Amino acid sequence: MNAEYVASGHLRRDGKGYVVSVELIDPKSDRIFWVDEFSCNADDSYAVPPLLAARIITGLDAEIHVIERNRALLMPPASLDAWQAYHRGLASMSRFTRDGNLEAQHFFNRAIARDPTFSRSYAGLSFTHFHNAFHLNVRESKREIALALETAEQALQADPSDPAAHCAGGRAKWLAYSHEGAVDGLNRSIDLSPNYAFAHYSLAFVQCQTGSPESAIAAADIAARLSPFDPMMFGTYRVRTFALLRLGKVQEAAQCAKLVGLNAGDHVHAHAVSALTLAAAGRLDEASAERRSISDLRPDYNFRQFTGVLHMLDDLTDVYRSAAKLLEIPQ
Repeated sequence: MNAEYVASGHLRRDGKGYVVSVELIDPKSDRIFWVDEFSCNADDSYAVPPLLAARIITGLDAEIHVIERNRALLMPPASLDAWQAYHRGLASMSRFTRDGNLEAQHFFNRAIARDPTFSRSYAGLSFTHFHNAFHLNVRESKREIALALETAEQALQADPSDPAAHCAGGRAKWLAYSHEGAVDGLNRSIDLSPNYAFAHYSLAFVQCQTGSPESAIAAADIAARLSPFDPMMFGTYRVRTFALLRLGKVQEAAQCAKLVGLNAGDHVHAHAVSALTLAAAGRLDEASAERRSISDLRPDYNFRQFTGVLHMLDDLTDVYRSAAKLLEIPQ
């Protein structure tokens, strides 16, 4: 069949549960790319098959993308085809820096030039404009939002059944304050691909700020279960932080906020979430350490920049405004 990847596995009984062992191999060389085990409780016999299938599919999908990205990184840029250029773009975008975002746009545009029908390249380009509007180029946010919407629409035109295209559209609509449209687009993405962890995370991101905090936590839990080593895991912790604060669970929110800061890299708004939540919980020493990270990344950072890119309801904004005063973050 000339397949590039072959997945195989077996199921065994282990006490009161089942264990599925899965491996992904290169059929040409028999090299093993990935091995993992998934366990479940035998008492949940009706729920087990779909849950196991979801975890296996998501694991395989994530691992194949990592392999493709690593292969693309070793190739001369001029020789990349659309699929390879797309993966180079994903690798660059995940750095969450201005240079990385510019590089990602270059590779996504190269992928589009190679294959104008490849919807995921347009979706990737839309995500880069989202990042610009959200934290990398906020001064040009109106322009970046318009570009995020435009490229998401191009992704949908290229392939209306692509879940990444609907996810890009949902995120872009959130930027434009079309919250209902955002939820509709993200739910459509999940309907098309129930195992798409990033769509579940994106839905949680919208819900934790303007929707139901309980729904946000549920969606974040699904995203974390489907993709436990996701580079956006700091975002999942941030979602839980917002949702828990809205539910009045301040100390639990602070525990999540600590994880946000530890995994945020150069994402200044994520460090701000960590600092402000820790301050709101009375953990001022830890909050001050995060405050220094913010100053290192962006010395002119202020509370207006924080609230300007987030669509938080008044209950959350009031908590964070008080915390900002404690940390002497300019209003």
